[in-house]
Amino acid sequence: MRIQTVKVIPKNTKTTFRHLPLLVFAFFMVFSLSFLLVKNLKKSNALSVSDFHAGNIISDYTMSNTSTMNESQIQEFLTKKNPCGDTNIWRANQYSGYKYHIENGKFVCLSQETFEYNGTKQTAAQVIYEAARDYRINPQVLLVLIEKEQSLVSDTWPNSIQYRSATGFGCPDTAECDSKYYGFRNQVRHAAKLFRDVLDGGYTNYPVGQNFIYYNPNFACGGSQVYIENLATSALYRYTPYQPNAAAVANYPGTSYCGAYGNRNFYALFIRWFGDPTATVRISQEKSDFINDGEYYIKTTKGLFLKNQNKELILDQLNGTEIKLQKNNSGRYFILNQENLYLTNSDYNVKFQDFSNYCNQEWILKKQDNYYSLNTACNEFYLDVRDGNVDRNGNSVWSYSHNSTDSQKFKLVRKKEANNIDEDTVYNLVTPDNKAIDIVNIGVENGTELQTYINAQNEAQRFRFKETDDGYYQITGVKSGKAVDLRNASLADGSSIQLYDINNSCAQKWFLKKTTEGDYRIQSACSGMVFDSGKANTDGERIKVYPEDLNKKTQLWKIQKDEKIITENQKTANETLKNNVINDIQNGTYIISSFSNKEKVLDVMYAGTVNMANISLYQKWGNNNMAQMWKVEKDSTGFYRMSNLISGRSMDVYSGSMRDRTNIWLYDSNNTCAQKWKLMINNDKSVSILSACDEKMSLDIDDTKIENGTNIQLYQKWGENNIAQKWYFEKVQ
Repeated sequence: MRIQTVKVIPKNTKTTFRHLPLLVFAFFMVFSLSFLLVKNLKKSNALSVSDFHAGNIISDYTMSNTSTMNESQIQEFLTKKNPCGDTNIWRANQYSGYKYHIENGKFVCLSQETFEYNGTKQTAAQVIYEAARDYRINPQVLLVLIEKEQSLVSDTWPNSIQYRSATGFGCPDTAECDSKYYGFRNQVRHAAKLFRDVLDGGYTNYPVGQNFIYYNPNFACGGSQVYIENLATSALYRYTPYQPNAAAVANYPGTSYCGAYGNRNFYALFIRWFGDPTATVRISQEKSDFINDGEYYIKTTKGLFLKNQNKELILDQLNGTEIKLQKNNSGRYFILNQENLYLTNSDYNVKFQDFSNYCNQEWILKKQDNYYSLNTACNEFYLDVRDGNVDRNGNSVWSYSHNSTDSQKFKLVRKKEANNIDEDTVYNLVTPDNKAIDIVNIGVENGTELQTYINAQNEAQRFRFKETDDGYYQITGVKSGKAVDLRNASLADGSSIQLYDINNSCAQKWFLKKTTEGDYRIQSACSGMVFDSGKANTDGERIKVYPEDLNKKTQLWKIQKDEKIITENQKTANETLKNNVINDIQNGTYIISSFSNKEKVLDVMYAGTVNMANISLYQKWGNNNMAQMWKVEKDSTGFYRMSNLISGRSMDVYSGSMRDRTNIWLYDSNNTCAQKWKLMINNDKSVSILSACDEKMSLDIDDTKIENGTNIQLYQKWGENNIAQKWYFEKVQ
């Protein structure tokens, strides 16, 4: 049986066509089919089908992969494509030969239509899922087929004939459609069965191997020899026995003389919705730039986080979702959320889904200046912030064609291991055998190497750690001020470690991987290799990098405070504190700054005046910026209220919660403990700000950072030495 697309007049052609009988212009309709998809496929970033290969339209694997979508995912896909909101029902009266399903003043489209079966009603998603399951056919193939034949997925006012012959099954080019195949469920299941029959070695008039395939039902248009590479492609030709000529491919999504468009449009739709249908055969070989496997946060160029919300991505100014990067054997990355679901590209949408072993879950990560672009391996779509609003809280993230704008640039911030590394503290790096990393001859010149030596806590063994904005650390020698550097940013085993002028390259970025025993592996951002002491008990052994080996003791390091030294910076800071502290908090207006850096102060984000305006750390803007000025008043119970001068609203604990990381914001003044604070002056004259609801909970700087925009939160009090919980009050009025 030769099967071709059903001869239903496309609704996006001229309206006069609707009144033509179904059996007239059958030949013409092969040309008209392209118009059926124009409204669905013509986007601002029109897709090229130049890679169309007549002998390999779809792989056997793709056609047989039933794990791509479950019933709920099919329903979700249909709803997103077409939520059934067309109210232009006056058109139904213009086409009296067609039946329409109308409810509540709207056309009922495929996402909401139901079909009778054995006394029950089934949704389209149920019908498609069951057919895919029963005949072991990828449900994506059936969705594309339905759209290719009748535009039913996207059509906002489908008629009864479109449902009647939904997949074009039993509708040859030269005869009327066979009524025994009428009905949506009947159509979908027969199409799936035909594909399965061919895949299982059943009859096909276009077997694997060399075949002559016409360009058009008009044989005068000619054809060419095509070597069909697989059974899945053979199945498509059994269904639609024509290939597009060169003009039809070049003119996509338009028409051409002697063109036929069914298989061309199937290929194009599949790519656009789900990725390359031949991916297991012809997938892009492009590889990612090197990035260490591990846990990351993703941020926009404006510092907003990507957050998982209902398995989709939105922007959040406060909190991001931890994602895991896993490099696969093809040199690309999987991106997983905390539930181990995989970031999946589908059409313009991205969502976390179960593993499918398909290229739309593989991402190519390319460095752009200090940012990365994330390109799906199936096509030329990139992770993209919708409408380019990279600083709008709550904005959604989707995929889009490449545009090199900030909407496709992301910073990958490595999740920091829990540690107490302090930028102002001097450290020694010591092996489990108590050998220390030592700068050869206490050198200060570029190229000076590092070695193991007896632990003496001297100048040659003193280092500082400074966190970078992408979650790594810069390690510098105290005496030289130069960075610990991977020589030539080498990717080779056994590459040397040296001192070098600070240049902020990956050669000078190190990730601290903490073990359960409290030791660290020091991992290069360039190569993923780690510090290795070689013969750990030997003085003078040069420090090199080697692939991480969990069984090697020579790759473990203790990061210990140098007890013999207090840096000049610390001494200066202590003297400053003695001269500028206050002995008591009197009622008045204050600027409240971090005790570790008095230029970073409590600030109302964007100078907000409404309830829930967030409070963060920000650069001090003088003594007259009301977004940074706080009216401090002591009540009769001995607790303080702190209200922002710009709005009069009070500093408030979100929902009065006493959990770690509870957010701090502004809210209408009330008499609850969520707005009352105990101000406790410490021995060093810093101020601890404790909640009246629970004095074990303290005002806290998230992750001890001092960057602009760092969130202010509630956290369990860690004692007087926790700089994230120490504040300085500067009275201005």
